[in-house]
Amino acid sequence: MSEDRKPSTSPKRPPWYGQVSLNLMDDKEEEFELYAEAFHAAAQHLLARLMDAPAYSSHEAYPILFMYRHALELYLKGVILAGAKLMKVRRTLNLSTGYVFKSHNLSRLLDDVRLIFDDVGSGWDIGAAGLHSFADVKALVSEIERLDKQSDAFRYPVDSHGNPIFTVGSDLNVATLSKRLDPLLEALDGTVTLLDQEFQHACERTTDDQ
Repeated sequence: MSEDRKPSTSPKRPPWYGQVSLNLMDDKEEEFELYAEAFHAAAQHLLARLMDAPAYSSHEAYPILFMYRHALELYLKGVILAGAKLMKVRRTLNLSTGYVFKSHNLSRLLDDVRLIFDDVGSGWDIGAAGLHSFADVKALVSEIERLDKQSDAFRYPVDSHGNPIFTVGSDLNVATLSKRLDPLLEALDGTVTLLDQEFQHACERTTDDQ
């Protein structure tokens, strides 16, 4: 059989294939973690393709770097929103979360995440090289913030005044940076899940006590 007459091995898709829901849970706070997971997975997928290519353009890394930074921000916000709910039920900490929906400030987010970790007794040893304490995590988050303070450095070539975002000669290793970020993002993902579980348990205990 000639090459152009080989039967197709591609699976047949139903006509609705590709349709997605743009509001799956109708809960804006719980969806922060889901958005973070999606951006992190997409960044990892693009990075793997980049690393498998025999050659690549530096510009191909910009979406990867943006998505890693965005996933970090979303995970930090997810921890804050989940932790604030838990603390409110436990009546241990009244954490204001209004700024979460407006701010891109990673350092401020991390400060509130630290309050939540301290309140629930969570440690900061991520179990990965270079991430054994809050100081280690803060140093990595600060490094990302220096690269991209407002979550726009890898989306535009210039700032709002028309000045170049990066100076000529600026560079970084996207593979190395991703390896440092992956364990932190995975740990934050697990933290949101644990906080949600503790919130459910706390609500059940409150109901039983009534």
